[in-house]
Amino acid sequence: MNNIAKKSLSYGNMQVTAAVLQRINDNRRSGFTRRQITMLFNDAVKAVEGGHISEQEAARLAVQYLIDQGQQSQQSNLDTQKDVEDVKLAATAARRPVGLAWRTWPDAQESRVLHNLYPEGYFDLGVAHGMPGVIAMLASACAAGIEGARPLLGGAVAWLLSQKLPAGAGSVFATEAAPTPGEECEPSSLAWCYGDLGIAASLLAAARALGETSWEREALEIARAAAARPDADSQDACLCHGAAGNGHLFNRLHHATGAPAFAEAARAWLARALDKRGSGASFGGFRTRATAQGELGWQDEPGLLTGAAGIGLALLAAVSPVEPAWGRVLLISAFRSD
Repeated sequence: MNNIAKKSLSYGNMQVTAAVLQRINDNRRSGFTRRQITMLFNDAVKAVEGGHISEQEAARLAVQYLIDQGQQSQQSNLDTQKDVEDVKLAATAARRPVGLAWRTWPDAQESRVLHNLYPEGYFDLGVAHGMPGVIAMLASACAAGIEGARPLLGGAVAWLLSQKLPAGAGSVFATEAAPTPGEECEPSSLAWCYGDLGIAASLLAAARALGETSWEREALEIARAAAARPDADSQDACLCHGAAGNGHLFNRLHHATGAPAFAEAARAWLARALDKRGSGASFGGFRTRATAQGELGWQDEPGLLTGAAGIGLALLAAVSPVEPAWGRVLLISAFRSD
């Protein structure tokens, strides 16, 4: 298998791809032609390949596949077709008893434990590194009119929904689905990056993008279960896996559906985020619980995903009538309704 195809479909990869597709979709509504969209894709691919390639290879994989599927009649005009047949997203899909799935390939340096457990990859159930992120990206591709993405999306959603844990397990989905059938899976925490809340948000985005009412029913059922979890908590307030991130997702779910339960959950999680603010921190009073040099501790972090910037954006979104368009980097921007 091509080395690019064996890379993890991580948050950084999906964030770039989804943002590109959202921009293309916006431009199509403005009357851009297919040729202009192709040129925009070419520019996007070059930009991705000009950055930190180790973080963006899966985005390149996805973009090249989408170009190939949507622009077969114009392949001679594309600069990025050299290796496209080797890196098609369709070719890297694992056909499962139900649907399609893509393995995440753990980096030996970043996650030695996962690498030792799953040297041939595993099926990740988090938005940040796994299948829900792929689903949201494919939904953006469908909305942008990219041919060939729809059957992949249908297969991905079918597989994801087949991974539900038994009733009473503590969560609807686990953190990961082991490649070997029958292996026991642990319940997941509640966050954007992993767990039922992020899955519900990405599935709802896909449902709204394609008008799939059955997917929307599934997404809202998962979201309602997440809102009702009495034991859920977080160590810090960050957007990725903290209280502000959960508050933001429930806030957006409320705006998308009008459901009071989501508004109540949003207020509760945002209150928890504010409770985690303390004195002595360098950025707005918020610190992040993270591992540095092998030791877990509290760190001053200004960034978007795990730092004060993301917390601030979530709080602003809660009190402002302005649509938080930055949510597209979390793969949840497609279910706007108000």
